[in-house]
Amino acid sequence: TLLRDLPLRFGRSVELYVLPRNTHVEADIADRVRKDFSSEDVTDAITMLEESGRSEGRLGRCIVVASEGSLEHLRQHIEMANLDPRDVIVAGEYDPGFRQLRDLRASFLIDAPEKFWIGGVTAALYGRGYVLRSLDSRRATVGPFEYTADEGEGVAEFVGDSVPVTVDKSNRHWTLHGDPEALEAYDLARSFDDESAFTDAISCYILAKQKRAEQGADDQAAAAAK
Repeated sequence: TLLRDLPLRFGRSVELYVLPRNTHVEADIADRVRKDFSSEDVTDAITMLEESGRSEGRLGRCIVVASEGSLEHLRQHIEMANLDPRDVIVAGEYDPGFRQLRDLRASFLIDAPEKFWIGGVTAALYGRGYVLRSLDSRRATVGPFEYTADEGEGVAEFVGDSVPVTVDKSNRHWTLHGDPEALEAYDLARSFDDESAFTDAISCYILAKQKRAEQGADDQAAAAAK
């Protein structure tokens, strides 16, 4: 069974988040390899991922999780990814009954269905260079509970090349914590009941922060060159 044949779990189409082949092993993937594989096998495992070009993003995470610390299984799942990436995503994220257990699009921390509430935001911020650093989840008490992601809420902290970001979901409302004046400029000094609108707003906020930081660095370089 391929991923495209599975029922929707989140009320949206399944997103692969498959990056171009790269020889760089993403930091969280390297850390997971060191955790799952024996000390004697870590170097070989990282080398295999580097040489395969399947060392980043959702595919890299799924390959490592599905391999369960075995070099032979790692080799098999790399070959599987080369044939059809969706089969590796099934192996890494789903149980034998095709129930989704993890969301590895952008983090290893979303490793249980009760944490799926933060999956969409995590994937969007991952695209802006932010990673999920900590996650505190609890069962939601306000419905409707149409999808698995509706059943959870909590607090998530993200880090990137600009200011840290803390996201709170409570009673189906999303809030970004931070400097009120800065948030007001991007219409973020309030709660949102629409996840897509919240995600778009926070993405624009981070992009503006990044561009401002880049402009500041360029100005400093230009001033130093005079």
